[in-house]
Amino acid sequence: MKTIISILDFIMYYCIILIPLFTAIAAAPTNVFMGLLVGSFIIKKILKKEMKLAVTAINIPLLFFFTINCISLAHSINYYDTIKGGIFRLLLYVFYL
Repeated sequence: MKTIISILDFIMYYCIILIPLFTAIAAAPTNVFMGLLVGSFIIKKILKKEMKLAVTAINIPLLFFFTINCISLAHSINYYDTIKGGIFRLLLYVFYL
């Protein structure tokens, strides 16, 4: 388990270094490295069992709002933009990442 976490740390470290370098070149590598960075971060949080909701009074309305956003995904024209720009950002806010 420690080797997996160290590999994830390695991936996150180099993604953080490579994102600014590839921003000037093209958007595709930047998006790939951002995806790797976020994916590695979430997998690391899950493996270390640190993925918890913050205990506040707004959790239930936020989770209700998130559920409605996920349901609205079925009526979206562009699924990628809805997932990336709407649902993913809302997840970041809900989990305080």
